[in-house]
Formats: sequence, C-alpha cells, structure tokens
Amino acid sequence: MDKAISNFLDSVLNTLLKWPLVMVFIYFSQDIFFYFLASINSLTNIDSYLYIVGAVIFFISDFRYSNKFLIFEHELTHAIFCFFTFKENIEIDMNPPESGAAGMCRYSGGSNWAITLSPYFFPTLTIFISLLYLLPIKEYYFVLDLCLGYSIAYHLKTNFMEFTNNMNGDIQKAGTYFSILILPFLNIIVFSIIFRLIS
Repeated sequence: MDKAISNFLDSVLNTLLKWPLVMVFIYFSQDIFFYFLASINSLTNIDSYLYIVGAVIFFISDFRYSNKFLIFEHELTHAIFCFFTFKENIEIDMNPPESGAAGMCRYSGGSNWAITLSPYFFPTLTIFISLLYLLPIKEYYFVLDLCLGYSIAYHLKTNFMEFTNNMNGDIQKAGTYFSILILPFLNIIVFSIIFRLIS
C-alpha cells in the first residue's frame, strides 16, 4: 500500500504538478509576496533586536560549507521528505563511498523533486525552533528569538552555499530552470507559514 501511495505521489509531483505549480506561483506572485509581508507584520512574540542579533552572530561566525552539521541537516531534510512521500529503507550515510559526496540520504521506491529540493526550501532548524514557541515558556522567548534569527540566517546563507555548490547535483537533478523559478516562492511560502505559526 505504501509503495502505491509513494508511486502516486511521485507521479503527481513529477508530472502533474511540476510546471503547473510554477505557473500558479508566478500568476499569484504579488499575492504571495503580500501574504509574506503580512506574516512578518503579524509577529508579536519576536523581539526584533534579539532576532537581528541572532542573525548577525551567524553571519560573523566562521561557518564553512564542509561543516558536518550542515551536511547532516541537508541529508536529514531529504530524509524527512522521503518519509512524507512514503519511501522505504531511508537512511543517512555521513561517510558515503561515492566520490565527492560528503553525505547521502539513501532510500528506495522512486524519487520526486520535493525530496531533491527539500533542503533548499524547508528550513529544518528554523521549523524546530519555531515549534518551541508553542510551549508555555514565555520567559525563555528571548533565547528563542536569538535562535530564530540565527537559524534563518543559517538557512539563507547555507541555501546560497548549497545552491552554488550543488548546481551539478540536486539542482541539476530537479532541473536547473525549474529550481531557480520555484525555490524563491517555496521559501517565501514556508517562511510565511512559520511566521504565522509563531505570531
């Protein structure tokens, strides 16, 4: 049953929705952008000063593309979307034998562009921190504000690093033009949802 669902989702994502989704996003681009701005304006729990400090801390840190946490978080995000699309035998290999691969998410049951591009639009670290705002710990929100700013800066910078370093990897696999067109929209939509969640 899971295999049938997995194959169906791959077919829908790769064939039925891929380019039509880009067209829909382009058509509604103004609405998507204004929704994003409204989501930012809806934030009431965030101390903007601490949020900015958290982002600055990340940007001045000596964070390199070869960082093991970045590699693990990248592969973990692939694995999360493998789980969402009912793949089997999912495992993360941090020491793959493949030449030039720093990490690898292995799975069986086909693939789709959502799995391939997931690290570029799904900020796993930011989402985890955002969920902590749902806990009754308002006295610690200042820590979350710092961490949220740090995590968003982390996603933006590593997204750029991964995008430029993986043009012949994930980006090419999903389709370069498709990736360039859809990733900005997906990032805006995901962050809009996150900001609504924590507001």
